[in-house]
Amino acid sequence: MLNNLSQNNKITAIILAAGIGSRLRPLTSFKPKPLVVVGGQAIIDRQIASLLSNGIERITVVAGYRASSIMTHLSKKFPYPECEINYVFNPFYAKTNTVYSLWLVSPTLSDVSTLVINGDLMLTGESIAMMLSCDGTCLGLSKHICGKEEVKVQLQDGKVVSIGKGLDPLAVDGEYVGVAKFSKDVGKDYRKALNDAVGKGKIGIYYDDVLQSLLCKHFIKTVNLTDCNVMEIDSLQDFENANAAFNLKNR
Repeated sequence: MLNNLSQNNKITAIILAAGIGSRLRPLTSFKPKPLVVVGGQAIIDRQIASLLSNGIERITVVAGYRASSIMTHLSKKFPYPECEINYVFNPFYAKTNTVYSLWLVSPTLSDVSTLVINGDLMLTGESIAMMLSCDGTCLGLSKHICGKEEVKVQLQDGKVVSIGKGLDPLAVDGEYVGVAKFSKDVGKDYRKALNDAVGKGKIGIYYDDVLQSLLCKHFIKTVNLTDCNVMEIDSLQDFENANAAFNLKNR
């Protein structure tokens, strides 16, 4: 176990937490979405606790909307040196999407193996452990019938060959749930792709839209997180579903 924790100290995590979360109003009218309490715990608290339980203590949070609330909350909840949290501010959070937030911290991707986590994602220690056990670069996958809104993934011989919202729901293998692990070699090319997208003014797209350009060069696989209660909290219905699931789990 100690060897695993030592290895994980070489991995850093990025939490993308800059968004306004308008679909979760009124819950987000006065607080950022990562601070919304689900199943008795703030979303970002659960994420960081899950990282810490797997030996990951170096975390970067990209904040935007009500950033000071996130910083104040986390400085009290996870004080240094228990956890080393660095903050990067996205001043254009109201006009940009996750591609821009990740671009702001993209040098990290080429320096060390990195977990990238959406700030509205319910995670468990088990799900992080499964991501870490995967060699190389991998995407968290939930296998279920998809609709138009999900970021969908298509596989061929275990390799991701296509990713995006626009894929045919009947021809995909599941949903990319919003947690990924990037090795340094893939991270270097990903950083270049993010630079290219932002340089061309594509600041309103999602970071997973940029992943498509890497699939022809790198073997990117998936980790099946279907049974790990990994849930995106994007709407009030998501909030209700997650509360029910995590309250039941905690009984």
